[in-house]
Amino acid sequence: MSTTPANDLGIPVRAVSFVAVEPWRDAAGKLSLLVMMCQTSSALFVAEVDLETGHCRQVLATQPNTDGGICLRSRDGTLYIASNSGYLLRFRPGDLALSQLGKLFEIDGQSPVLMAETPDGMIFIGGCNACILTRYEPASNTFTRYGKMDPEDQYFYPKAGIDGTVAGLVLMCHPHVVLVDPQTGEPRSLGPVAHRDGGHGHVSLHKLADGMLYIESHEGHFR
Repeated sequence: MSTTPANDLGIPVRAVSFVAVEPWRDAAGKLSLLVMMCQTSSALFVAEVDLETGHCRQVLATQPNTDGGICLRSRDGTLYIASNSGYLLRFRPGDLALSQLGKLFEIDGQSPVLMAETPDGMIFIGGCNACILTRYEPASNTFTRYGKMDPEDQYFYPKAGIDGTVAGLVLMCHPHVVLVDPQTGEPRSLGPVAHRDGGHGHVSLHKLADGMLYIESHEGHFR
C-alpha cells in the first residue's frame, strides 16, 4: 500500500493588518456584531456575526484599493470605512457587498486618521501626510475636498460637536486646534500652541459626554 507524503505548505495567514469591531443591527433589526479585517495588499471584508448562534455572514469589498483603515458607524446605522489607500467605503444592513463611494483626498499618497459626523449627517475625514480634510455628504453622495488645514504640519484629527462645531487637532510638531467652517472648509487656528521639538506645552481636543468640544492644554481648559 503506497502512501503520499504530506507537504508542509506553511502558515497561510499570520496576522491581519486591520481589525475593527462595531455593534450592529441586521436588516431585520436584530442585534449583531460587525468584525472588519484585511491583510496587507488584500481586499477588506466584513463579517456580520449573529450574537445568539455565532453564525457569520461575510461581505467582501469587490473593488480594488480597499485595504483597512478607520471606520465610523453613523447615526442612521451606516458603516463607513476610510481605507489607508484613500477611498471611502459604505456598508448598510442587508448589503451584499461593500460599496466604494469615491476617492477621499485630492492629493495622492494621503491616508485617513479620523472621521467625525456632524448633527446634520455630514462625515468629515481628516488625513495625513498633508494635514488634509474632506467632507462627505451622504444625501447627495458628494465629496467636498477642503485641502490642507495647516501649512506646515502633517496630521489632522477632526471632531464634531453636538452644536455643529467642527474642529480638529493638528499634529505633530506644533499641536494646536483649528476651527473649521463646515460649509466652506475655511480653517482658523485658535487656542494655545505647543512645541514638541522644544518640549514646550501640550494640546489635546476632546468630545465629552455633553457632546461639546473641549481643549485641554498647558494654558488651561477651554470649550
